[in-house]
Amino acid sequence: MRKLVILEGPDGSGKTTFSGQLSKELKVDVTNHGPYTGESSIWEHYFNSMLPAYSGGRDVILDRCWLAEPIYGIVHRNGLNRITPWQLKLLHHTAHNCDTTVVWFLPPFDSCLTAFNSRRDVEMLDNSEQLRRVYDCYMLASMEQTKFRQVVYDHTRHSYAWARKSI
Repeated sequence: MRKLVILEGPDGSGKTTFSGQLSKELKVDVTNHGPYTGESSIWEHYFNSMLPAYSGGRDVILDRCWLAEPIYGIVHRNGLNRITPWQLKLLHHTAHNCDTTVVWFLPPFDSCLTAFNSRRDVEMLDNSEQLRRVYDCYMLASMEQTKFRQVVYDHTRHSYAWARKSI
């Protein structure tokens, strides 16, 4: 069974830095998802990117996945979730048939805000208030019970090696 590593967290939380290290170590490219602006259905992006792990071909690292959709939908698209219940069920089924770990990136909010402000011109969110709402939604999501192995990672307190042991 191949690894499926899902990196989730608010903008500026350290996902890209971490994914670069993990990518080198596992010798696997990272699939970056989103923001898929202008698309009304996005489930196939996630499904297709998981197939190599599902089929046993290779490990897969996802920088964001369908878990972000309701969070960003609430904050940035007036509640619009572009994944239907049957699509969500298929995505979960596929992920459950891999060795899946979700790494929730949740450093202190101020750390995310500093990174967000340093690259505001490339971020999807419009302002720090939206970032705060996304951050709070991720805090709640990380506390929900799932069948996936979960790790909450704070780069200001934990080392890469600490998080890597849990994947």
